[in-house]
Amino acid sequence: MIDDNYELVIQNLKDKGYFKYVPSTELPHVLEQAAKNLKEKSLIGFSDNPMKDPQYLDYRMYDADAENLAEGDIGELLRKTKTVLENAGVEFSSVIDEITSNKYDLLIDNKRYSIFTVETINSPDSWEIAFLRLLEIINELLKNANSEERLYGMYGGNDGIIVFLTEDLYQFITKNNLFEISYLPS
Repeated sequence: MIDDNYELVIQNLKDKGYFKYVPSTELPHVLEQAAKNLKEKSLIGFSDNPMKDPQYLDYRMYDADAENLAEGDIGELLRKTKTVLENAGVEFSSVIDEITSNKYDLLIDNKRYSIFTVETINSPDSWEIAFLRLLEIINELLKNANSEERLYGMYGGNDGIIVFLTEDLYQFITKNNLFEISYLPS
C-alpha cells in the first residue's frame, strides 16, 4: 500500500482509467467507497452494503463462483459483463450454454467454445477448468477486439472473482498490493 495515502491511490487509479466504466452520476459515491474499502483492506469496488447489494461498484469486478461456472453459468456471467465488454469493443448478441451429459459448450453468436469434453466433464478439477476457460474465452474476445483490457482471476472455488484490467492497472495494483491476482491472462 502507498503509505496509507488512500487519496493518492484513488487518484492514481482514476488517472489510469480504473473507474472509467462507472456512470458519472455514481462516481463520487464509488470513489468515496473505494477509499473506505482500501483503508479497511477490502477490495476496491466492493459495495458499501454487501448484505443488501453484494456486487462491486467499479464495474470491473464480478463474482465468479467456479462451482456455478462448472454447472453452466458461464453464459450468465458473460451476459453480466456485457456492458464492460461492449465498452472494450467486444460485441455479441447471443450467448447459449449448451450442456449435455458428455460436454459443455458455450455458443457466442453461434461460435462454439468448448468448456468441458467427455474426458473432463466429471474431473475433480472441473471447477478450475471452467474458471480458466471463462478467462481464456473472454480474453480471446478482448484480443480480437484490439482492446487493452484483459480479464484476470482472483481467489478461486466458491470465492472466485474476475476483474477487467489493462496492463498498466495490473502493474499498479500488484506493485501496491491493492489485491492479489491469482490467474493471469494467457
